[in-house]
Amino acid sequence: LFIGLSKGRSSILNNGVQVVWAVGFSVLLHLLKAGGLWGCLDQLGWRAGRRESVFFMGIQKTLPQAIWLQTAYFPDYGMALVFCVIYHITQLVIDSWWVGRLAA
Repeated sequence: LFIGLSKGRSSILNNGVQVVWAVGFSVLLHLLKAGGLWGCLDQLGWRAGRRESVFFMGIQKTLPQAIWLQTAYFPDYGMALVFCVIYHITQLVIDSWWVGRLAA
């Protein structure tokens, strides 16, 4: 996270409105992915235990790989790196909420 934020620092400071849009889009994107995957698993009839493990593995994404690809191949697009980091933070928050709901 800190590597991604430090590499995208200038993009964050210079594009405040785009950062807000990135947060909103990342929340929407993750909720759509999570809802779609949960619906697919429900249609497949997977039971508790297996369903949750596939659910959480299916909606995860690898932040270090995204940062490496972004900085190595697309260094001119700083907002893309910011989006990767924001999406990762959003994913952690939403997935933590899901864990609490599923535990209940």
